[in-house]
Amino acid sequence: MDEQTFMVNTERAVDYLNSLDKVFTFSFLFFLLRNDEFIIKVRVVSARAYHSLLMHNMCIRPTPEELENSGTPDFTIYNAGQFSCNRCTHYMTSSTSIDLNLARGKWSSSAPCTLGK
Repeated sequence: MDEQTFMVNTERAVDYLNSLDKVFTFSFLFFLLRNDEFIIKVRVVSARAYHSLLMHNMCIRPTPEELENSGTPDFTIYNAGQFSCNRCTHYMTSSTSIDLNLARGKWSSSAPCTLGK
């Protein structure tokens, strides 16, 4: 996927999340090794509570002090849940899109009626 398509899909997911009355945000620390030198700070923003709850149950949660001192997340996941991607963008052959860009530290997903089921 090219950069332009990634940005269109991510912007569409963020726009959808911004249009909702309520979104669910969860921050956690992902330990690559159980060593403070290899921690990735991740934030999840999702349209549905159970997507954030899944991450809450699966990951190591920071202490209040760690969360307060963690600064900007290294990686942000935008889960637009039931919202469809723009099928007119390059590389899109369905209404589902799961886009990962390691350089930007972002993951966006738009998957109507599929994620979490």
